[in-house]
Amino acid sequence: IILPVSEKPNAQGMCMVHAQTRSGIWIQRAFLSKGLAYVIPLPKDRYAEGLLKIERKARHAQIGLWERRDIVVRNARTIRNPAFLNSWQIVEGIPRFLRDGGRIKQLCLNEDPRQSLCFLVLDRVYGQFAKEGTDLLRLPEGKAVRGRGRVFFRDGLKMFIGNENDLQ
Repeated sequence: IILPVSEKPNAQGMCMVHAQTRSGIWIQRAFLSKGLAYVIPLPKDRYAEGLLKIERKARHAQIGLWERRDIVVRNARTIRNPAFLNSWQIVEGIPRFLRDGGRIKQLCLNEDPRQSLCFLVLDRVYGQFAKEGTDLLRLPEGKAVRGRGRVFFRDGLKMFIGNENDLQ
């Protein structure tokens, strides 16, 4: 059974769906609970919060892909380790500062961009969030953003966000 999440394809031309087996097993939940996947939440996805809880459980249990030491969700503090430079990472945090550089916006996890990781977000990607009514600097209490990409150093730690699937 396939249940569409959205009617329109995303920027990569894919339609997102939720899938169940004939016996009613929700495939995403099964994969997440065994640590075989991670969540890419979509705006206004009513299942995202529950799926993130399942992912966190698997992460804390260190099962599936989460048992690998190189696959960890880092935060503004733990990403500062020099060993993570020039490596692919998942980083989660609450944005505290935005610097508008025209085509690229710096969304930083600290007031001082040199002291924290900043997501370098293409304007069109940032605009997608605004279009959907999400202000990344005024997230609801307890909500964070998650970026996926290579961490590099250029006047502070940076991660380039080139498409909307790299930042949730």
